[in-house]
Amino acid sequence: MKASIGIDIGKKKCDYCVVDGRGVVVERGQFLNTIPDAEKCARDLAERYRKGGSCRAACETTANMWRTTYEAFEAAGIGIKLANTFEMAVINKTGKKTDRVDAQKIANVLRVGMIPECHVPSKKVRGIRNMVRHHVKLVRDRTHVINRIHSILDGYGRSIQATKMYSHKGVKQLQEITLATTHETLILQQCVRQMRSLTEEIAMIDGELEADAAQNKDAVLLASMPGVGPFVALLMAVEIDGISRFSGPKKLVSMAGFCPTVKQSSKKTRMNRIKKINSNKLVNWAMCEAAQIAVRHDPKMAAIYESARRRHADKHALGIIVVAHKMVTIMWHILHTKTPYQSRNQELYERKLNRMKKARQKRG
Repeated sequence: MKASIGIDIGKKKCDYCVVDGRGVVVERGQFLNTIPDAEKCARDLAERYRKGGSCRAACETTANMWRTTYEAFEAAGIGIKLANTFEMAVINKTGKKTDRVDAQKIANVLRVGMIPECHVPSKKVRGIRNMVRHHVKLVRDRTHVINRIHSILDGYGRSIQATKMYSHKGVKQLQEITLATTHETLILQQCVRQMRSLTEEIAMIDGELEADAAQNKDAVLLASMPGVGPFVALLMAVEIDGISRFSGPKKLVSMAGFCPTVKQSSKKTRMNRIKKINSNKLVNWAMCEAAQIAVRHDPKMAAIYESARRRHADKHALGIIVVAHKMVTIMWHILHTKTPYQSRNQELYERKLNRMKKARQKRG
C-alpha cells in the first residue's frame, strides 16, 4: 500500500491523517508537538506502513513548530515534504476547516503529487540562518533603544557630538549627561546600559558570522560586490542555499520580492506593484540596505540609480528598488559562474576577505 500522511501542525498538538493510493482514510490520530511524542508517532507509523509498501508524509510551515515533526519523521526514515503555507491556504480554505480536515487535505494533495514544496536546508545552514535572524533582531532592538534616547534628549534640547551613539565616545558622552529630574536621568542611564549590552552581544555575533562567511564559498564570492559586506553576503548565501535551486535570475529576483505582479486578461497585460506576498522579506530588506551603499561606491550602480530616479518622478525609494533588483540579478550570475563581481573595488574586497580570515582564525 502506498500510504500518504498529512500532518497539521499545532503549537501543542498535531493531527495526522493516513490515506491509501485511492484516497481512502486508513488512520487518523494526534500526538503532542514534543520531541519524544513526535519520534514515537513517526516510528509507529513507519513500522505499520513501510513494511507493506511505501510511506511518505507532508506538513505545513507553521512558524518554527514544524521542525520537531519534520526531524522526527526524517529520522524514522519517512520521506517528508514541507508544504508552502501560503499556497496550501488556497486549498484549505475550501469547505470545512478543522485540524482533522486540514490533515486529510494535505494527505490527498501529497497523494496526487501536487504539494507546493518548500526548500529545507541542512541543520548547519538552519543554525546559521537562526544566528543571522537573531543578529537582525538585536540590531532592531538597539535601534529602538537609540530612538528612545533621542526622544529623551530632544525633550531637553540636548544632543551628543558622536556620530554613532553606541560607539565608545557616544556612550561616554551620554553617561556624563544629567537632566533636570532624577527620574529622567535614571531612565536615560538605563537606556544607555541596554544599548551597551546589545552592542556587546551584536559584536560577539558579528565575529561568529564573519567566521562562518569565510568558510562559505558563496559568501566569499558575493562579498566582492560593493555594498555587500560579510554579514549581507552570508545572509544571501544561506537564504539562497545553492544557486542550482533557481533556474534563472528571474526566479531569484522573485524570491527576493523585487519583481512586479502581473495581471493579464485577454490581450491586456498590466504590471502592478512590487510583489510582497510569498517572498523573502529578510532578503528584500538586506538588499535594499546594500543598494543604499552600492549607489555611493559603485559608479555602475550609481548610474542605474540616477536613471531610475529620473524615470520615476525623482523618487529615491524606487531608484533603490531598481538597483537592488539589478544587484540580485548580478548575484545569480556570480554564483552561477563562480566568478567575483567584475567591476569590483579590489582593495575593498581584499579588506573584506581579511576581516573574514581574521574572524575565522580567532575562532580557531
